[in-house]
Amino acid sequence: MLGGDRQPYRSMIGELEDSPHFPHVLRNFQTEFIGHAVVLLGIYKPLIRYLQQLNIPEQEMTDLCSGSGEPAITIFSQSGRFTRLNL
Repeated sequence: MLGGDRQPYRSMIGELEDSPHFPHVLRNFQTEFIGHAVVLLGIYKPLIRYLQQLNIPEQEMTDLCSGSGEPAITIFSQSGRFTRLNL
């Protein structure tokens, strides 16, 4: 949905889990859950297949913000295209 200024409502209120009043335990649970769900559902399989087909030299991979790190670890370990993973 869009607000009056054509911006999504989410951008006006921010993300609930980023609030200083949101319990850290719930934020950590959410982050871990999303990380494991993404791996379980195979969301990154098309990307992994694409990376495996690329004809480029192996290089380092840097994860800047995947939450739990689980998605980056999965892409790193299953693609075989990276020499090192920086979390």
